[in-house]
Formats: sequence, structure tokens, C-alpha cells
Amino acid sequence: MPPPSPGAPPPHPSPGAPPLPDAPPLSDAPPSPGAPPLTPHLVPPPLPDAPPLPDAPPLPDSPPHLMPHPHLMPPLT
Repeated sequence: MPPPSPGAPPPHPSPGAPPLPDAPPLSDAPPSPGAPPLTPHLVPPPLPDAPPLPDAPPLPDSPPHLMPHPHLMPPLT
């Protein structure tokens, strides 16, 4: 069997290996040395009100259609 390549994950423990100890809960873990103190979640300031939008120009008159859409036509009798 070839040796594992560098950066490969460690091999899976054998079935007879003892179980790993439980990790301590995060709240009890000591802070890392040199780590900055924890800060509360930062909320950005509210955005200023946007200026009102200008009125849209009127739509140009569209030419009349030669034939209405089939779904809008009255039923044939």
C-alpha cells in the first residue's frame, strides 16, 4: 500500500482502537492566547431614507392590434 500523500486526512482508526475522549464544551474552553476579546454582534446603522422617485413619463399610445389575443376573444356561437 503506498504511503498517504501530504495533506491527506489521517487514516481511519482501526475497529479495535479505543474511542476518542469527548471534547470539552465550547463555553468551558479557555480563550486562545493572543486572541482578541469577543465582541457582541455588530448591527450596521439604519440606511437613510431614499429620495422619492420622479414621476414616470406617460406611456406612448400603442397602435391598435389587428386581432385580439385568442384567449380574449368572445366564444364563437
